[in-house]
Amino acid sequence: MRRALAGAPFSFRVGQFAPLDPARPVWNSVGNEKTEQVAQMIRALAMIGGLSGAVAFSQFPEFSQQYMQRLAGARTELKVVTAGFDLTAKAAGYTRDEALEKMGGSDFQNNLRDQMQVNFKRFDRLDAAYTALKGTEPLARLAKVWHFRETDLVKRTWDDFRPAIPVTADGLLCAGIGFVGGWLLVSLILGAFMRPFRRRV
Repeated sequence: MRRALAGAPFSFRVGQFAPLDPARPVWNSVGNEKTEQVAQMIRALAMIGGLSGAVAFSQFPEFSQQYMQRLAGARTELKVVTAGFDLTAKAAGYTRDEALEKMGGSDFQNNLRDQMQVNFKRFDRLDAAYTALKGTEPLARLAKVWHFRETDLVKRTWDDFRPAIPVTADGLLCAGIGFVGGWLLVSLILGAFMRPFRRRV
């Protein structure tokens, strides 16, 4: 009996001794358990990321519609200012640039000229964004999200926006896109972050 026991490794169990399987070392099973725990944590956080993305993106169709209304209003206001300045300059025999040059001299004129230049540039930017987004469906707007870069319009739209459960096909499609995007993003970030720890295990 002693000779048989002397050559085999043992593990202690409640009430008995049992020989260990040399093909499955203890540290391997511990490492596998830790790896599985990490994988489960990543899957859970990825699911949370996917759900968060779905909730956020499902609101995009209605939010973008309200943003478009504010964009159109701001564009119209600046269009009136721009057209009025150009007509006044033309009546005096000047182009826009020539009229701006004539406005220099006093601090008041310099400030007014600078403000008009800001208005002209903003109108061009808003007009380009409105032209690109006008008549597009919500999914098409999602592909042109860089046109939603007027921070003051975004803030005012968000302040008055009230999230709601999506009931349209566009809202459900955007929710699906948000879920997949959020799930992939969180999975990739956590996978890259946890890779060094996996190697140690």
